[in-house]
Amino acid sequence: MIYALFDIDNTLVYIEDGVDEDSSRIMFKKIFKVDADESFVETYSKTEQCIISDVLKKVGQPQKIIPNEAYQAWGEALVQILISRPARVLPGIIELLSDLSKNKNVKLNLLTGNSVPRSESKLKSAQLDDFFRNKQTGRLEGIFGEISKVRGDLLKFFRLQLNPDDKVIIIDDSLLGAKMSKEQNVPIISVATGKIKEEELRSYTPFVFLNFAENRWKKAVEIITSI
Repeated sequence: MIYALFDIDNTLVYIEDGVDEDSSRIMFKKIFKVDADESFVETYSKTEQCIISDVLKKVGQPQKIIPNEAYQAWGEALVQILISRPARVLPGIIELLSDLSKNKNVKLNLLTGNSVPRSESKLKSAQLDDFFRNKQTGRLEGIFGEISKVRGDLLKFFRLQLNPDDKVIIIDDSLLGAKMSKEQNVPIISVATGKIKEEELRSYTPFVFLNFAENRWKKAVEIITSI
């Protein structure tokens, strides 16, 4: 089986600036009783567990364990904000996911710094959640940002669940994702729909796309199904 592991933000969807910040502010007030939000720290490519921990440390309220209620509250707040500021599907993504979902040798999964509740919120807003939902359990399939503070751990933990003959490929926009794939010897399709330019991504992988529009998604399908 080939597991295609998709990042969410700036890979599958674009989230308007300020949406995550505003929803995090609601969560920090509700759960931790502090006036804070994710903009207090650097968040790029960090897991949700790491972001919450870093913000709490910044405001002098460090916690060793982040309660599940925090992830749930952030996701719930995000749902409400996305009603008026919805997630936008990036070019070629629907075609790419639709094609891969018909292939019995490919399983679509998520590898994201977002927690499960926040992943649900974003994918439902963009109407992409069914591509990643287990039809038996109803749950999103993949590994998520409440698992570890370290993004690279997510890939390690996911691979521990697999059979020896299973294969994995990452689809991600970030430099951290590209570095993670190289360090763990896992192929990656990098897409320059985030902050990192094509030229920089090419130093980590030959599979780099500006985006998946104009039938470029077909080449991505070829790469994924031939690894």
